[in-house]
Amino acid sequence: MTNEHWLTVDAGAAATGDQPAAAVTNLSVDARTGTRIVNDVSITLARGEIIGLVGESGSGKTTTALAFFGYCQHGAKFASGTVTVPDRPPVDLVSGASVRELRGRYFSYVPQNPGMALNPVMRIGQLLDEVSNRRRTVDAVFAANVARVTDEVLGIVDLPTSQEFRRRYPHQLSGGQQQRVCIAMALLSGSKAIVLDEPTTGLDVVTQAAIIEELRRLRDERDVSMVYISHDLAVVAELADQVAVMYSGQIVEVGDTAGVLHRPRHEYTRKLLAARPDINRSGVFRRSTDDALPAVALTGSQNTAVLDVRNLCISHRARGVVTASVKDIEFSLQRGECLALVGESGSGKSTTARAVAGIQQIDSGTITLTGETMPTKPTDRTADQRRRLQIVFQNAAQALNPRESVRTAIERARKQAAKANPVNLRPTAELLELVRLSPAHADKLPRHLSGGERQRVCIARALAASPDVLVCDEITSALDVSVQASVLELLGDLRSDLGVALLFITHDLGVVAGIADSVMVLDRGRICEKGTTEQVLHAPESEYAQRLMAAIPSLA
Repeated sequence: MTNEHWLTVDAGAAATGDQPAAAVTNLSVDARTGTRIVNDVSITLARGEIIGLVGESGSGKTTTALAFFGYCQHGAKFASGTVTVPDRPPVDLVSGASVRELRGRYFSYVPQNPGMALNPVMRIGQLLDEVSNRRRTVDAVFAANVARVTDEVLGIVDLPTSQEFRRRYPHQLSGGQQQRVCIAMALLSGSKAIVLDEPTTGLDVVTQAAIIEELRRLRDERDVSMVYISHDLAVVAELADQVAVMYSGQIVEVGDTAGVLHRPRHEYTRKLLAARPDINRSGVFRRSTDDALPAVALTGSQNTAVLDVRNLCISHRARGVVTASVKDIEFSLQRGECLALVGESGSGKSTTARAVAGIQQIDSGTITLTGETMPTKPTDRTADQRRRLQIVFQNAAQALNPRESVRTAIERARKQAAKANPVNLRPTAELLELVRLSPAHADKLPRHLSGGERQRVCIARALAASPDVLVCDEITSALDVSVQASVLELLGDLRSDLGVALLFITHDLGVVAGIADSVMVLDRGRICEKGTTEQVLHAPESEYAQRLMAAIPSLA
C-alpha cells in the first residue's frame, strides 16, 4: 500500500468523467393504503459531493435515501422512480429490477439505530470480517492489507483495535460505540457512495467532529459521494456541499449550503432554523426563575435536595478484569431543577444515570432520595423508591414493546406504581394530555408512531409513577429539531407544573444551554468541571471542557 490508499475506487470509476456518482429520479412512494409518502423527488449526487437531506421526522428523508438501494420500508411501495449509477443502465424501482449487486459494493448505509442494525449474536470482529471478506474478492490491494486497513478504520472512528474489543458483542458497547462500528463497516466496504442516516446523533461533539473531518477528507481526497441525513443543521453546515429540505414528502428547497442555511427562501426552512438548539440561546426551555437552585445544586445541600449523590464509584468486570468506569461522582438535585451531565462517549454519563435509576450496581457511595439513603444493591430498593426515580431511555423504539398498545404500556406502569403508592396517580388520558398526545394515541402500536411520539409515550409512562426525579438519557438525540424543541418545552413545563427534577444526560450542548440550570462535565469517569450552565458553556476552566466547547459545530 505504498502508493495506494485503502479507499481507492475501482479502476472503471475514473473513466466516468463528469457522470454523476448516483441519481434517484422521479421517485414516488405510496403507503399500502394509497397515501403518497414521497412525491416526485429527484436527487443527483455528483462524484465527491455531499448532499445534506434535512426535514422533520416523517418528511420522507429516510424513504428517499433508501431508494438508492432499491429498498422500500414495510407497508410502502414504489409508485415510480429509477436509480442510475455510472456505466450501468437505469434501474426501474417499480418493476423490482434488482439493485442487490450494488449494495455494499457501490452503496453503503450507516443507519440511525445501530443497536437494531448490528447482528446481536455476532462479535464486532466477525461483523468487520464479513464486510472485509466481501471486498477482498474484488480489490487485490485491499486483500493484501486487510489487517492494516481494519486497524486504520477503527482508529478513524476512535475505536480500540485490540482483540478484546473485537470479541465483544454489540450489547457490550455504548450507543456511541455501536454507531462508530456501523460507520467503520461502511468505510471498510470501500463504497463509492455512502448514505448516512443520522450517523452522529449518538456521538459526543469531540467524536462527532472527528467523524465529520474524516468524511470531509473522504470527499476531498477520494471523491466519495454521500447523502447525509441529519436534524443537526450545524453539522450539515460544516459538511454538506448542497442542502435539500424535505417537507411532507417533497423537496421544498434546495441549493448550496450557505444559501439555504443563511438565506432560506421557504417558510418551512426558516422554521427549522428557528427551532434548532443553540449554545448562545440560554434558558429557552427553562421555566424556573429561582437563581438559588443552581447554587444549591453545586454546594450539595442535603437538607433541601430531592436527590443527593455522594462519592459514587462504579466498576465493570469482564473476564476477570476490573475497570473503574465512575469514580467519586457527587451532585445534588432540587425539586424542579435540571442538571445536565455531559462528556464524551464512555465518560460515565449513562453509567451514572443507570446507577441513580437503580439498574446499575454500585461499588461504593450513597444515593439519597429526599433524605432517605437508597440501598447499594438496586434489587433491595423498595417499590416506592423505584417509583420515585424513573428513567427515560435514548431509544424509544427499543424501550417500548412492539406488540403492546400505548394504553397497555402506560397502564402497566400505573399498576406497578399503585402497588407502592396509589396517591396522585393520573389516568392514562391525562398522562397523554400532559405529553401533548391525543387520546386516540392510546390504542396505537409503537410502529404507528413517529420517533417524537414514541419518546413522548416513554415520558408519559415514566410520569405514570408520579416520580420525584426523571433521569433522561439522551432522549432527544434521535429527534429532528422541531420535535426536539417540543419535547424540551414539554420537559420545561413538567418541571414548572409538577416540580419534577431532571438528571439530563446529553452530548448536545445546544440542548444543555436551553434546558439546564447547571452542568457537570465527566472525563473518563471523573468530574472535571461543574458549575452553572452559563459558566461551563461560555467560560470553561478545565482543558477538557474547553476542548468540548471548541468541538461544537456551528452554522457560521
